[in-house]
Amino acid sequence: MGSLHLARFPLIEVFRAFKRVHKEGLEANLRIIGAPKHKFDSMVILKLKRLSERANLEKYINATCQRIPPSDGVE
Repeated sequence: MGSLHLARFPLIEVFRAFKRVHKEGLEANLRIIGAPKHKFDSMVILKLKRLSERANLEKYINATCQRIPPSDGVE
């Protein structure tokens, strides 16, 4: 959640690890929320969607750009 800058979110490494998890037989889901104010985040999400489609993992990945309101500390 937050900026998807490569220093913070190494896309290729994350995707390879996620792919390996599935190759080992585990059905994990990955949810990524990027910051809508950064155009870069939209490009990272698009690249992730393309990678997931090629690997046939798109149904396990939910990636969007949206604003998350700050928590008021009440849950």
